[in-house]
Amino acid sequence: MKNILFNRHAALSLGLVVIHQSLIALSALFLTQLITAYQTSEPFSASLFWYLFCMITPFLPGCLSLVEMQKWVNGVHKNFIELVRKKCFSRPDIYTNIKLRNSIESAISRNSFPILSGFIAFIQGSLTFLLNSGLSLIVIGIILPNELIFGYLLSVVISIVSIAFLHRPIARETKKVEQTFADYGSDLARVWSNTILGNVQNFDSWSNQVTKTGDRYYKQSLRQTKLQQTGNLVLGIFTLLPTAYLIYSTLVSGTLDPAVAAAIIVNLTRVFHILNSLGTLVYQLLDWSSVKASYQFLYDIVRDLERDGHIANAPVRPIKLNDTEIAGYAEVATQLAATNCGRFTLRGENGSGKSTLLLYLKKHFTKDAFYLPASMNTLVWNVDTAPLSTGQSMLTVLHEITAYPDIKYFLLDEWDANLDKDNTAKIHELLDELSKKAVVLEVRH
Repeated sequence: MKNILFNRHAALSLGLVVIHQSLIALSALFLTQLITAYQTSEPFSASLFWYLFCMITPFLPGCLSLVEMQKWVNGVHKNFIELVRKKCFSRPDIYTNIKLRNSIESAISRNSFPILSGFIAFIQGSLTFLLNSGLSLIVIGIILPNELIFGYLLSVVISIVSIAFLHRPIARETKKVEQTFADYGSDLARVWSNTILGNVQNFDSWSNQVTKTGDRYYKQSLRQTKLQQTGNLVLGIFTLLPTAYLIYSTLVSGTLDPAVAAAIIVNLTRVFHILNSLGTLVYQLLDWSSVKASYQFLYDIVRDLERDGHIANAPVRPIKLNDTEIAGYAEVATQLAATNCGRFTLRGENGSGKSTLLLYLKKHFTKDAFYLPASMNTLVWNVDTAPLSTGQSMLTVLHEITAYPDIKYFLLDEWDANLDKDNTAKIHELLDELSKKAVVLEVRH
């Protein structure tokens, strides 16, 4: 997961940020030189030129860095999708894990791009404010009294101590926000059938569920925001007060050389700009807990995919294969493996383990088998089946499946549910023909 974060666009984006911030910091130095030269009637054209140069040219690397950052984001998201695709492919052992399924579908369809985009923007933003503060501090240190540097460093130390106390609670609350949002999104995704059909019971049950998960998400997001902004308020005060006090006491002391006092006054805006940059940087560091927790949410999902799922190896209640009761799923796999072709039927009560047996066989035979679940609405086909009836859709799908030459086992879960007689007869003919060259295993009532 961590290997997908950095690419050449990351290096270009961050490198352009360094150039951008270096030029901005140098502008303060050339401005001070310009003011000093002008006050002493010395030549100032060179300082003026370089000041104007440092004020105008940063726009170019600044804009280019944002373009490269978007390329960076796009590349990372594309790699994440590819990573999830590969880890999800051919994993029948986790097919019935509803919680993991909801997390994966929520992450890959809704959450992954904003999380990864926010994470990368955070990295670039943090580097921007770090360079802005650090480079400007060096320049200010050259042209202003050391007391101001001491105030700045004191602000940094106090802020770091505050962050040490706040980052864990914020990370914990942010991770809860991501999880409650995933649950909320999963419930909202079921809006169509539960509203359009107009079944009052389904609509009320869905509405109640959405209200519960929604309230949990809103409550958790508000709790996280309150905690985070309380930290921001405390850190903002700690950032500004030490230096503000030192500036005030230094200027009103009456002991400063007039030229030094003039330099401080001229650069007051720049000093507080640096302090605001420090405040923003500190906010960024505080937000790190939140941003990292969001990224960790995606990381945990990928890690969960790496764990083996569980498929039972025996039926819960009696199941018959061609009217012969089976004891375990392994014997069915062995029997089918020894057969080059034929048509087999599984029968048993609801919940006896028929669908689980098909998943077991899919895992056992891997790419040699094709498993068609009872509900195939979310499966994608080369032909658009949306305008077709249930029977026509099933017939079209089976024609497409049988066109693949390398499939030896066709595992069909209740394909005949809710089909009309004409299409049922056509499918029977298709399966009879198919069973002459491959194994067809059907779950039937």
